[in-house]
Amino acid sequence: EYKIPKSETIDVFHEYIDQVPDNDIPSLFGLHSNADLTLGQSEGARMLDLIQTTRPREASGSEGKTPQEIVSELAAELLARVPEAKKMDEVRQLIVKRPSGEIKATLADGYNEDEKITGM
Repeated sequence: EYKIPKSETIDVFHEYIDQVPDNDIPSLFGLHSNADLTLGQSEGARMLDLIQTTRPREASGSEGKTPQEIVSELAAELLARVPEAKKMDEVRQLIVKRPSGEIKATLADGYNEDEKITGM
């Protein structure tokens, strides 16, 4: 069961977050424990299907692209669409720490600027 820590310091929240399990249990969302099994089966099937469709095949002719060429081209297209990484110094400047130790995030301005630049 997850509970919000009652604290005013960020360190308590960081410690709590570090203790949270990586995978949520289905009952947390009101699901039966079999939901986890079904998820594992469907993810496994998708992964095997992906492996099957991208594995090398015997060439039947000289026409067309090989699966490796197709995957490489798709990966290059996707990589070209990834927005440029933000510089952490610029992000840190958008966060203001108050004397009480409270953090006032002015990230909304940063997100708005980011949306203007990247269109996302």
